[in-house]
Amino acid sequence: MERTKNFEAWLGKTVFFFLCASIAMIGIGRIEIPFVGLPFRSWSVSRTTFFFWLIWKLVVWYRDKSARLALHPKSVSIPLFLFVGWVSASLLPNFAHAEDYRYFMFAVGHYLMVVDLFDDDRRRALLYSLMAMTPGILLFRGIIADPAILNLSLTYRFAYPLAHANPAGYLFSMSVPMCLMMVVTRGIWIRRLAILSFISQAIALILTFSRAAWIASGVSLITLGGAEKKLRIIVLILAGIGLTAFAVSSELRGRLWSLTEATKDPLVIFRAEAMKHAVSVGLAHPFIGNGYGRDHLRAALKKQFPEFAAQSYVPHSHNLYSELIAGVGLLGIAFFLWVLASAGIQLIRRISSQAHSDKERYADLGLLGSLIAFVVAALGDVPFYHHEPRIFFFTLLALICLRLRPKTAGLDSP
Repeated sequence: MERTKNFEAWLGKTVFFFLCASIAMIGIGRIEIPFVGLPFRSWSVSRTTFFFWLIWKLVVWYRDKSARLALHPKSVSIPLFLFVGWVSASLLPNFAHAEDYRYFMFAVGHYLMVVDLFDDDRRRALLYSLMAMTPGILLFRGIIADPAILNLSLTYRFAYPLAHANPAGYLFSMSVPMCLMMVVTRGIWIRRLAILSFISQAIALILTFSRAAWIASGVSLITLGGAEKKLRIIVLILAGIGLTAFAVSSELRGRLWSLTEATKDPLVIFRAEAMKHAVSVGLAHPFIGNGYGRDHLRAALKKQFPEFAAQSYVPHSHNLYSELIAGVGLLGIAFFLWVLASAGIQLIRRISSQAHSDKERYADLGLLGSLIAFVVAALGDVPFYHHEPRIFFFTLLALICLRLRPKTAGLDSP
């Protein structure tokens, strides 16, 4: 029995270490083993860790048959449970073309691991720091890989080590509000690191040339500035720095001003058509949807709108909400909006209450800002189809859940 207990403790600590590594790798990017070329990414480390987490839970149960095998009763909210269930039901009866669903469910598994293993103050603080600060590393990796990104040119958008510039922008739009709160609240040494990371993330966000990410970040920071007087001057300084960057670079200005002529942009028009047709696909299957995932949407577009599908390759509808309407129907999108609204409303209530310290209040503001950035960025793309934004979002949901539920002493942590 002692040997089983020791193995359980070792396995629990190992699972926690690799879960932390998967979260840190959101902000570090993919890592390749030299000479082999085998890449490790946040989602792949999380996926492997999930299976060992299940083994650890079974070992715990085998040793003492305690209730610890189960998750905290408030780990999964009713709307999240219904949304995940509806996504699964949309692929019945044969779960064909389930690659996107597989990624989605591993993200849900990641969520479950986080709410299980970060249930004490120390670990919650560590989780917040990893999410807020590690994305600053991406800028340095990008510059080392391709210094040309500093040319402020649309030809050299910041992307590496992520797959594309747009997902990189979405990631920064979500992490910047959290990092800003660390700058405001942490001690001098952590604050210095947070300032460095914040500046790096802000520069990288600009270099992505992602208009949706710029808008998402702007809406998020303006909302935080409106909610907290102490943040207004910081937001104004950031706005000044951003305007200076746009004043210096004609390509940045051109990218920004292109929003005023979006209705004349053929690419924007094509994406708007894709969104409209995706909604039509969903309305044809309003209860359960056409099936979650890009393959199901493309097949439906070829069937219902063959002329549009023949114009160009349609990767997805470029809007998370229209994508979900097509994939999981009106009830499915309603459950997802319930997830977002529930998290946002509960955070606002917690922020508005007088029961927490200023430090905790600012941390909650950072989470709210990150959630707002996701909601806005999802209007221009489908973050669920990009590995790092997807894992970041489900980690964010888990951290919000942890902060909203009653604290524990951390006695059950491995």
